[in-house]
Amino acid sequence: MSRAQRIVFGTFALLVAGLLGCGGASTPAASSTTPNSQQALPPAAEAPAGRADSAAADSASAPRDWTLAELKTLSRADMEREWGTHGVRAIPSGCSQDAVEITYDAAGTPRDTTKPTWTGKCIDAKTRIPANILSGVRKDATDKPAAIKPSFFDGHDALVFEYPGDWSLHLRELGPGLYLGRQAHGAEATGVVYLVGRFSGE
Repeated sequence: MSRAQRIVFGTFALLVAGLLGCGGASTPAASSTTPNSQQALPPAAEAPAGRADSAAADSASAPRDWTLAELKTLSRADMEREWGTHGVRAIPSGCSQDAVEITYDAAGTPRDTTKPTWTGKCIDAKTRIPANILSGVRKDATDKPAAIKPSFFDGHDALVFEYPGDWSLHLRELGPGLYLGRQAHGAEATGVVYLVGRFSGE
């Protein structure tokens, strides 16, 4: 082989080696990007699942609605617990169609002690003054308007009626339009509660 042929052959060999080297170097780089691109994928399904769990937890912790018949059967401890988990949204007006007085014995067992002459409570739409219906006649029991304010029982809002002689009634809504009122004298519960609901009129 002549010297000129050897130079041409050597140059060709170098070109081939260079091309092979470039192709081989690109392979690891290309393969190394695959894991990284997979790791960068966002966990799209996790967020909705988390929101669903949160919504389920909120639903489970929300206080339940009670009926009049159910409230009449609660023990004193159960009544106080349920009263404490509920609140009050607004002051109703008109007169209640439901009216029940409940007292508890030493064991906390409820008794319906509703007086035949008492058939409900009313709240004046303008003055907010509460009244009782006694023997079919509406009679104001106080000159202080009903108000939503913190109850001394637990510091949370209740619908409070204040009566002469340091008597008061602290109501919360335990069902749609159904209120349970805990009676107090001074800063002590008397153990008497009133269930009033379905206010209408005015």
